[in-house]
Amino acid sequence: MCFLLLDHRRLRVELSGDDLRRYRLTYDEIDYHSAQTQAALLDILRLARREVGFVPSSGKLFVEVYPSSDGCVIYFEESAPAGGLSAPHPDEEDGRDLPVWREIVTTGDNPQPVPKRVQPAALASSVCPRLVFTFDDCDDMLEGCARLFSLYCHRVRKSSLYYLGGRYHLILSPLDGRRGLSATFLSEYADLTGRGDLAASFIEEHGRPIAEENAIDRIAYYFL
Repeated sequence: MCFLLLDHRRLRVELSGDDLRRYRLTYDEIDYHSAQTQAALLDILRLARREVGFVPSSGKLFVEVYPSSDGCVIYFEESAPAGGLSAPHPDEEDGRDLPVWREIVTTGDNPQPVPKRVQPAALASSVCPRLVFTFDDCDDMLEGCARLFSLYCHRVRKSSLYYLGGRYHLILSPLDGRRGLSATFLSEYADLTGRGDLAASFIEEHGRPIAEENAIDRIAYYFL
């Protein structure tokens, strides 16, 4: 389990397949109305407080769960204080419904279920086309990937990095699509040289793998 405190109100938690099995859950089984899911979320928040000092003060959190290669990624975001205004969630700014499980939970010993919206994970591929971005040099690749993670990691479902033909190729699956903020931002550092599974598969087959999973996460970890 990996914790990343994005700021004082937002937390990213990456769960492996082993973590989910420890909680006796799979991504498809996550349902806030189940006692198993409630217990898992509360335990994760307990660990987050100990590991990175994430202590929500308002009593309510937005929770989003995204599928990953063998587990899932959970984002916790504290709601605005009573009487205050909350900015739109980044995944809602463009009006797009994303393939996430979203819930509002109340922290404490006895959280109460509230209505939620669900979209099946199977829809992920339809809104997360694989894009190939090509960097001419290492400096642009490191800066572009690190800044992409810092600003828009919540908009990226998957990323992998390969070296081929003297250049670096990032295969990106953006949750906000090829015209979204994450792809537009990355275009400042790299050329969009391919779209879809065919282009991505060519890079995977012929390129030298540098990071086959969570590429931007790993680069940000070492270079931010």
